[in-house]
Amino acid sequence: MPILAILFIGLSIQVFADTGSAPPDPTAKFGTAANPDKPHAADHILVRLAPGAAPDADFSPVFGRWHRAPVQPGETAQQALYRLAALPQVEKVELDYIIQLGPAPANKAPDRMRELAWGYEPNDEYFSDQWNFYDVLAPEAWKRGWDGAGVTVAVLDTGVWPGPDLDCRTFVDAVKIISGTVTTGMGAVRDDNGHGTHVTGTIAECTDNGFRDAGLAYNATIMPIKALDQDGWGYWSDIAQGIDWASSHGADILNMSLGAQCDAGFPDCSVDIINDAIDDATDAGVLIIASAGNDSSNYVEFPANHPDVLAVGAADIMLDPAPYTNYGPDLFITAPGGNVLEDLNSDLLPDGIEQETRLPGDFDWYSWFFDGTSMAAPHVSGAAAMLISAFPDASAADIRDALMNSVMDRGAPGKDDDFGYGFLQIDDAFCQLSGSECTDILLNGDFEGADGWQFDSSKGVPESAYSIDQAVTGEQSMYFGMNPPVLTLGKGQVDPDAGILSPDAGYHHRIYQDIQVPADVDDVFVDFWYMPCTEDTSIDRDWQRFWVYDPNDPNNENLRKTYMQVLENDCVWKHLTFKINKNYKGRTLRLNFSVHNNSKTASPTWMYLDRGRLITYTYQPTPTPPET
Repeated sequence: MPILAILFIGLSIQVFADTGSAPPDPTAKFGTAANPDKPHAADHILVRLAPGAAPDADFSPVFGRWHRAPVQPGETAQQALYRLAALPQVEKVELDYIIQLGPAPANKAPDRMRELAWGYEPNDEYFSDQWNFYDVLAPEAWKRGWDGAGVTVAVLDTGVWPGPDLDCRTFVDAVKIISGTVTTGMGAVRDDNGHGTHVTGTIAECTDNGFRDAGLAYNATIMPIKALDQDGWGYWSDIAQGIDWASSHGADILNMSLGAQCDAGFPDCSVDIINDAIDDATDAGVLIIASAGNDSSNYVEFPANHPDVLAVGAADIMLDPAPYTNYGPDLFITAPGGNVLEDLNSDLLPDGIEQETRLPGDFDWYSWFFDGTSMAAPHVSGAAAMLISAFPDASAADIRDALMNSVMDRGAPGKDDDFGYGFLQIDDAFCQLSGSECTDILLNGDFEGADGWQFDSSKGVPESAYSIDQAVTGEQSMYFGMNPPVLTLGKGQVDPDAGILSPDAGYHHRIYQDIQVPADVDDVFVDFWYMPCTEDTSIDRDWQRFWVYDPNDPNNENLRKTYMQVLENDCVWKHLTFKINKNYKGRTLRLNFSVHNNSKTASPTWMYLDRGRLITYTYQPTPTPPET
């Protein structure tokens, strides 16, 4: 979420009961968060009534047994806590703290020509620049035909203002809850900030319509809940009422790209009215997803730290934790949040998350690059919507487990404070829910040992090497090609023992593996992560390449295919997926990766490779996958 003002710090209140005849201590009824120095409502406090108790006439309902109680003339909110805590029908009292979104780091996206990317993609103008969707394996999941149809996602935020790339969406049960006043309808939830519209775009922007950007669950239904005003301000009671609205109006998923900074874990850093709302929504089957916060803190913000909420941290384009993201033991998962201050892939665009929105002062809608855990959370919400649309009988716990068990394990093995369980991988989550449908038959695709792969190269150069300085998962990746740091010889010289070449030596490196493809599978896909680097500028000279053929068939021209031949200098990890010719079923498939350095360029080219997979799919009768 965009940088959040420090407005709330949870402090536990220790109460020491007197077993004598002294009257009950009213602070025993104080909520977990009791800090009058933090911004809060001055004209009312929050009370939770005992079961069966009737509210006073001047109380106004929030949800359930929670009410807003007015502060009396000449009384402070803190004094009202003591006064109302003394009433026998009152079970809990707390201040109604204020939450505020900070300024969103943002860059307007320039108009530009559409560029085609390798592999499957929709036809939206700027989709090839949405690196975040490639990295979470969204195109692979779209290829299955699952798009969020039939799923309702509630977005509790600054509202939604559908522009030309959101007007295809279906919106239901739109509501504005500001300072306890409830107004319904799309006119009421018009986003006067821009944050909520951008978040909604990541979840469900119109896709494959030839315009601007794509969204993940692009046929999902959106339930807009505006509980933050133009400045991103709101009361916790409005947030609680919004959570209750989502659960009582049938939302499947609730996205909250908001939160308050913590200096402790849950429950010490929490608000009771929100805890109760989350408990009720979870009991109703709502999957709740929230941003971890942008404080660079080892405490996840509230309410993301609640055990029934999926706390989402942010990764940059290198799949590393973004410099602003919060971390810690309450972090559940990591997804793309970006960094608008970087351009690590050298595409002359910020490495942020691009979606359509309209900011205050704009006269029209534009594509904007935002960053933050606010941008990471809707990736998980969109992923969950896609999963529910594919598996409508799955429970919220099933979806949570599928997301958890399908991540790319970054950082320390298993769950860790930096990534949670790992980095979101949508298509792999489908495999988790479909059981035996998906099988990886590639040996040692993570390059963590010497098994599986064979090597060759020209000019007597030593074989490609395992690298420990770059890796997507595990400890190492495969490096091959010519790297500038080893260019120490004179022109045209080669030292086979040291593996050092001059820039104009001219050679290639190739790694390959032969796999027997089962005959009874429905589809075969290969996917891999690669980091291409070069100092060459002539695309007809050097290259990075991936191709396949059958080594046992001398007449395999109909099966030989080059899926990628590029000369790229992103020097960032990139993900690609390709569908392999069905004629390979029951045959031997040789996967080839190579780097070629042409002797005429005198410029080095190299590449890293990691997390390669050859996945076979055997589709179940229900649900039926789309024709490909």
